[in-house]
Amino acid sequence: MTNTDDFFKCSLFLEDKPLINNFSFNQKEILYQGEKHNKSSFAVIDVEYKCRLKLSEQFDATLPTIIIPSRNGIKLLEFTLNNLMHHSIQKICNIMVVDDRSTDEYSQILDDKKDISYLRCDNQKGFNFSMLCNIAAYVVYKNNSKEIILWNNDLWIEKKEYLEILIAKHRQDKSKISGTKLLYPLRSFNGNIEDSQNIKQHFPNMKDGKWRGTVQFGGASWAHFPGTPLNLSPMHYKRFSQSNSALVNCDKGETFVTGALQLIELEWFIKNGGLNPSLSKNFQDVDLCL
Repeated sequence: MTNTDDFFKCSLFLEDKPLINNFSFNQKEILYQGEKHNKSSFAVIDVEYKCRLKLSEQFDATLPTIIIPSRNGIKLLEFTLNNLMHHSIQKICNIMVVDDRSTDEYSQILDDKKDISYLRCDNQKGFNFSMLCNIAAYVVYKNNSKEIILWNNDLWIEKKEYLEILIAKHRQDKSKISGTKLLYPLRSFNGNIEDSQNIKQHFPNMKDGKWRGTVQFGGASWAHFPGTPLNLSPMHYKRFSQSNSALVNCDKGETFVTGALQLIELEWFIKNGGLNPSLSKNFQDVDLCL
């Protein structure tokens, strides 16, 4: 490669494509190759994204847009959307579901929810969180909105006022990226989905449920793991600590905010090329913040 800068921005932002209900584009991605990190080599591939958009008739450009990537998780998505609607979040935010190649018929739960926009994204390579969020951000930008909120499909809200406070502080401080403390839920969803998909796989010592109600993200921290190519790895500060910790219940600057909930100034996001398309599964949120 002669110019890596070309590959670290989403090409959709550079091409300024016209927005229609059906659109497609190619994105260059760098693939890491090589058995050892000190003998690295790279390949560049073109990935074609084919997109279909159904924008809500109630879309309001003055409101932030919540972007929810999802794939074949119709029951979990329905629970999350019902949680948002129950707290009337659709009155303070636009809501957009980004469907990543699902075989589930999302129309089953979206047809009766007129406040929700739907964006279908297909590609031949596979999952890429960066591109799902970038494409949705581009759609929102083309509709003259000013802010996006990256939102995990298993993220549930406790009180509407918490989100209202976050949005107000973000605007007041003229922040580029803002986030908040996140807690593990006190109750489970439909047979312990968050247990089986998140906790049990990565934290087997937490199977007894002691993690419930504790901190999931309390800010940014960094740790060194011997034997890995990273000198420092990003970590969630105070993970599994008590929710009333004074060290996380405060307004502070951070080196990064988790992509599970990121409120982002859209003009800045577009100008800087969005999330790195070559980081498809890990550390996109940290990369953007740094």
